[in-house]
Amino acid sequence: MKRIFPKINAEKYTAYDQLEHFKSELLEVVERIDQGDFNGIVGEVLDVQHSAETFLTLAEERHGVQVDKVRKAVVKKNRARGYYAGT
Repeated sequence: MKRIFPKINAEKYTAYDQLEHFKSELLEVVERIDQGDFNGIVGEVLDVQHSAETFLTLAEERHGVQVDKVRKAVVKKNRARGYYAGT
């Protein structure tokens, strides 16, 4: 899996712990939306992206999920739904 962010030190966390962290980051996005802080929203969305990437890394490394294979299936599904430019 190609990473965008540096890999975190997640040895003491489970994939489920990371999902809880992901939820907390989503709540921070909502808080920034409620505050009307666009730049803050962008920063929090990047935190969500990093948290999701960490979860996917844990899913791949500890649970044997083939993330790239799942990503391809998601892209195929979304392409069929017309979500992408040029589809």
